[in-house]
Amino acid sequence: KYIFYLYQHEIEIKPYVREYLARLHKEGVKICLATLTDRYMAEAVLERFDVLKYFDYIVTVPEVGVTKDQPDIYEDCLKNTGVEKKDAVVFEDAPYCMKTAHDAGFVCYGIEDPWQNPSEEFIGKYCDRFIRSYKDLLNGYSIIIKLCYIKQIKTVILYVKLISVGYFHIQEVQYVSCNCCRR
Repeated sequence: KYIFYLYQHEIEIKPYVREYLARLHKEGVKICLATLTDRYMAEAVLERFDVLKYFDYIVTVPEVGVTKDQPDIYEDCLKNTGVEKKDAVVFEDAPYCMKTAHDAGFVCYGIEDPWQNPSEEFIGKYCDRFIRSYKDLLNGYSIIIKLCYIKQIKTVILYVKLISVGYFHIQEVQYVSCNCCRR
């Protein structure tokens, strides 16, 4: 009950996440959310921040039945968005999830998070790129569009850690695919 209360009333959205989701949605990019959190809590907080409307597909670890130390949740996102793995990029902040995505053959972009502290060696081994803030994602997205020509982007697989307060957080995954490059 207390955690659900936090999701409904106290947890805040991270800077630039709303703008980033709106931009992806406006460009017609499908967004898939893969979360460790139970669906009712994830949907409550996404609705509270008026961003639930941006997600085309949501899946939770409890629904898949295994944690993110196995790639099942990412595979489920591919299956339900019709995207092939070769056209997908997973964005993650948790080191074990970065390793899972990388080891399963996904291109993986790591996202810096104050609760995680992967070493530079780890980042170099498991991340194709490492992003320091959501503002970087907004700026970088423009570059990706210019390189890929937006019409070729079907779906973007991007990790989005939407909200965080103390030790309670929702971890999300959106998916981006690109036919002309693996950015």
